[in-house]
Amino acid sequence: MKPLPERFHATLKTPLGWVAILGTPRGVRHLTLPKSTPEEALDAILAEEGSLGPERPDLLTEVMALLERYYRGEPVDFSQVDIDMEGRSSFYKKIWQTLRDLPRGETITYGALAARAGHPRAARAVGRAMAANPYPPIVPCHRVIGHGGRLTGFGGGLRLKAALLRMEGVKLQEGREDWTSASTHG
Repeated sequence: MKPLPERFHATLKTPLGWVAILGTPRGVRHLTLPKSTPEEALDAILAEEGSLGPERPDLLTEVMALLERYYRGEPVDFSQVDIDMEGRSSFYKKIWQTLRDLPRGETITYGALAARAGHPRAARAVGRAMAANPYPPIVPCHRVIGHGGRLTGFGGGLRLKAALLRMEGVKLQEGREDWTSASTHG
Protein backbone atom coordinates (compact mmCIF):
# COMPACT_ATOMS: atom_id res chain seq x y z
CA MET A 1 0.00 0.00 0.00
CA LYS A 2 1.24 3.45 -0.93
CA PRO A 3 2.18 5.64 2.09
CA LEU A 4 -0.11 8.55 2.97
CA PRO A 5 1.07 12.04 2.08
CA GLU A 6 2.31 14.11 5.03
CA ARG A 7 -0.62 16.50 4.49
CA PHE A 8 -3.72 16.29 2.33
CA HIS A 9 -6.89 18.32 2.01
CA ALA A 10 -10.46 18.44 0.77
CA THR A 11 -13.29 20.92 0.53
CA LEU A 12 -16.94 20.24 1.23
CA LYS A 13 -20.04 22.25 0.39
CA THR A 14 -22.44 22.25 3.35
CA PRO A 15 -25.82 23.93 3.76
CA LEU A 16 -24.02 26.73 5.66
CA GLY A 17 -21.11 27.21 3.23
CA TRP A 18 -17.79 25.70 2.17
CA VAL A 19 -15.59 23.89 4.68
CA ALA A 20 -11.94 22.99 4.12
CA ILE A 21 -10.23 20.11 5.91
CA LEU A 22 -6.50 19.53 6.30
CA GLY A 23 -5.57 15.98 7.22
CA THR A 24 -2.40 14.16 8.18
CA PRO A 25 -1.78 10.46 8.85
CA ARG A 26 -2.53 11.27 12.55
CA GLY A 27 -5.97 12.79 11.86
CA VAL A 28 -7.65 16.12 11.13
CA ARG A 29 -5.06 18.86 11.49
CA HIS A 30 -7.23 21.88 10.67
CA LEU A 31 -10.87 22.44 9.81
CA THR A 32 -12.61 25.67 8.89
CA LEU A 33 -15.98 26.99 9.81
CA PRO A 34 -18.25 27.47 6.78
CA LYS A 35 -17.01 30.10 4.30
CA SER A 36 -18.53 31.68 1.18
CA THR A 37 -16.29 29.89 -1.31
CA PRO A 38 -13.96 26.88 -1.34
CA GLU A 39 -11.06 29.25 -2.06
CA GLU A 40 -11.86 31.30 1.05
CA ALA A 41 -11.94 28.11 3.14
CA LEU A 42 -8.59 26.88 1.74
CA ASP A 43 -7.04 30.33 2.23
CA ALA A 44 -8.05 30.24 5.90
CA ILE A 45 -6.14 26.98 6.37
CA LEU A 46 -3.14 28.22 4.38
CA ALA A 47 -2.95 31.33 6.55
CA GLU A 48 -2.65 29.17 9.67
CA GLU A 49 -0.82 26.07 8.44
CA GLY A 50 1.30 27.30 5.52
CA SER A 51 0.68 24.31 3.22
CA LEU A 52 -2.10 21.95 2.18
CA GLY A 53 -0.56 18.99 0.41
CA PRO A 54 -2.48 17.25 -2.39
CA GLU A 55 -6.25 17.26 -2.70
CA ARG A 56 -7.32 13.82 -1.41
CA PRO A 57 -11.00 13.73 -0.45
CA ASP A 58 -10.79 9.92 -0.57
CA LEU A 59 -8.69 10.06 2.62
CA LEU A 60 -11.24 12.26 4.40
CA THR A 61 -14.54 10.63 3.42
CA GLU A 62 -15.59 9.65 6.94
CA VAL A 63 -15.09 13.09 8.46
CA MET A 64 -16.65 14.73 5.39
CA ALA A 65 -19.77 12.58 5.78
CA LEU A 66 -20.03 13.51 9.47
CA LEU A 67 -19.58 17.20 8.72
CA GLU A 68 -22.22 17.14 6.01
CA ARG A 69 -24.70 15.49 8.38
CA TYR A 70 -23.77 17.90 11.19
CA TYR A 71 -24.32 21.00 9.05
CA ARG A 72 -27.68 19.59 7.92
CA GLY A 73 -28.67 19.64 11.59
CA GLU A 74 -28.45 15.92 12.27
CA PRO A 75 -27.02 14.60 15.57
CA VAL A 76 -23.42 13.53 14.94
CA ASP A 77 -20.86 11.87 17.17
CA PHE A 78 -17.39 13.27 16.43
CA SER A 79 -15.73 11.36 19.30
CA GLN A 80 -14.15 8.77 16.99
CA VAL A 81 -12.60 11.38 14.67
CA ASP A 82 -8.86 11.49 15.24
CA ILE A 83 -7.35 14.96 15.46
CA ASP A 84 -3.71 15.81 14.98
CA MET A 85 -2.63 17.98 17.92
CA GLU A 86 1.10 17.66 17.28
CA GLY A 87 2.88 20.88 18.25
CA ARG A 88 -0.11 22.31 20.17
CA SER A 89 0.41 23.39 23.78
CA SER A 90 -0.41 20.87 26.51
CA PHE A 91 -2.90 23.35 28.03
CA TYR A 92 -4.78 23.75 24.72
CA LYS A 93 -4.79 19.97 24.22
CA LYS A 94 -6.30 19.43 27.69
CA ILE A 95 -8.98 22.11 27.16
CA TRP A 96 -9.91 20.83 23.68
CA GLN A 97 -10.07 17.19 24.85
CA THR A 98 -12.25 18.18 27.82
CA LEU A 99 -14.60 20.16 25.57
CA ARG A 100 -15.00 17.19 23.22
CA ASP A 101 -16.83 15.42 26.07
CA LEU A 102 -19.56 18.10 26.30
CA PRO A 103 -22.75 16.63 24.80
CA ARG A 104 -24.65 18.13 21.89
CA GLY A 105 -27.27 20.63 23.03
CA GLU A 106 -25.36 21.66 26.15
CA THR A 107 -23.28 24.75 26.80
CA ILE A 108 -20.56 25.54 29.33
CA THR A 109 -18.96 28.76 30.55
CA TYR A 110 -15.28 29.50 30.06
CA GLY A 111 -14.77 29.26 33.83
CA ALA A 112 -16.60 25.95 34.17
CA LEU A 113 -14.61 24.48 31.29
CA ALA A 114 -11.37 25.67 32.91
CA ALA A 115 -12.37 24.04 36.21
CA ARG A 116 -13.47 20.81 34.52
CA ALA A 117 -10.06 20.62 32.79
CA GLY A 118 -8.26 21.09 36.11
CA HIS A 119 -7.39 24.79 35.72
CA PRO A 120 -10.07 26.58 37.78
CA ARG A 121 -8.56 30.07 37.45
CA ALA A 122 -7.87 29.94 33.73
CA ALA A 123 -11.12 31.20 32.16
CA ARG A 124 -9.30 33.80 30.03
CA ALA A 125 -6.77 31.23 28.86
CA VAL A 126 -9.71 29.00 27.89
CA GLY A 127 -10.96 31.92 25.77
CA ARG A 128 -7.61 31.99 23.97
CA ALA A 129 -7.80 28.21 23.44
CA MET A 130 -11.26 28.63 21.91
CA ALA A 131 -10.03 31.41 19.61
CA ALA A 132 -7.16 29.15 18.49
CA ASN A 133 -9.32 26.03 18.00
CA PRO A 134 -8.47 24.53 14.59
CA TYR A 135 -11.09 21.75 14.82
CA PRO A 136 -14.61 23.25 14.86
CA PRO A 137 -17.14 21.59 15.29
CA ILE A 138 -15.18 18.42 16.22
CA VAL A 139 -14.00 20.46 19.21
CA PRO A 140 -17.28 22.34 19.73
CA CYS A 141 -16.04 25.79 20.79
CA HIS A 142 -19.43 27.25 19.84
CA ARG A 143 -20.79 25.60 23.01
CA VAL A 144 -18.61 27.77 25.26
CA ILE A 145 -20.37 30.87 26.57
CA GLY A 146 -19.60 33.79 28.85
CA HIS A 147 -20.32 34.09 32.57
CA GLY A 148 -24.00 34.71 33.13
CA GLY A 149 -24.89 32.88 29.93
CA ARG A 150 -23.92 35.60 27.45
CA LEU A 151 -23.10 34.61 23.91
CA THR A 152 -19.51 35.78 23.39
CA GLY A 153 -16.67 35.66 20.87
CA PHE A 154 -16.64 33.21 18.00
CA GLY A 155 -14.42 33.14 14.91
CA GLY A 156 -17.41 32.64 12.63
CA GLY A 157 -19.35 35.47 14.26
CA LEU A 158 -22.07 35.42 16.87
CA ARG A 159 -24.79 34.85 14.27
CA LEU A 160 -23.17 31.55 13.20
CA LYS A 161 -22.55 30.58 16.84
CA ALA A 162 -26.24 31.14 17.62
CA ALA A 163 -27.27 29.19 14.49
CA LEU A 164 -25.10 26.20 15.46
CA LEU A 165 -26.45 26.21 19.00
CA ARG A 166 -30.06 26.43 17.81
CA MET A 167 -29.33 23.60 15.37
CA GLU A 168 -28.23 21.52 18.39
CA GLY A 169 -31.40 22.34 20.30
CA VAL A 170 -30.14 25.07 22.63
CA LYS A 171 -32.88 27.64 23.34
CA LEU A 172 -31.89 31.28 22.88
CA GLN A 173 -33.92 34.31 23.80
CA GLU A 174 -34.85 36.03 20.55
CA GLY A 175 -33.18 39.39 20.02
CA ARG A 176 -30.76 38.86 22.91
CA GLU A 177 -27.43 37.22 23.52
CA ASP A 178 -28.57 35.44 26.71
CA TRP A 179 -29.56 31.85 27.23
CA THR A 180 -32.78 30.37 28.52
CA SER A 181 -31.49 26.80 28.30
CA ALA A 182 -31.28 24.75 31.48
CA SER A 183 -28.43 22.80 29.90
CA THR A 184 -25.80 25.45 30.66
CA HIS A 185 -22.92 24.31 32.88
CA GLY A 186 -21.27 26.94 35.03
